[in-house]
Amino acid sequence: MAARKPTSPQLTRLPPLGQHRCRNGVSLEQIAEETKISIRFLRAIEAERFDELPGGIFARSYIRQYAAAIGFDEDELLRRYREATGENGQRQGTAPRKAAVRDAPPRHREASFWMRFLSAFRFLS
Repeated sequence: MAARKPTSPQLTRLPPLGQHRCRNGVSLEQIAEETKISIRFLRAIEAERFDELPGGIFARSYIRQYAAAIGFDEDELLRRYREATGENGQRQGTAPRKAAVRDAPPRHREASFWMRFLSAFRFLS
């Protein structure tokens, strides 16, 4: 499906990212079909209303895919996202693992013991 390029007055009403997208002849519908991202989220990215996007890795992934689809610099758009949201690029919400969880014996050892026990019991009876 060929994208319809908007006329000059329509183009000026679009946000800068929308203008860039239209100059490259790509429609939001094409991007949505290609990336499986909702048009609602694509419009939010285009207008740089990043607070309307889902959080964390989803937002960053959507932004990268949108930028690639319109031929825009992904890092630049992510920089704008981080600036707008106050995200510093580090992973958020991750807590260090507890030693007790790491040192706990694997469950398969316990299951293996019972399987051997039942096999021996069956063999002896």
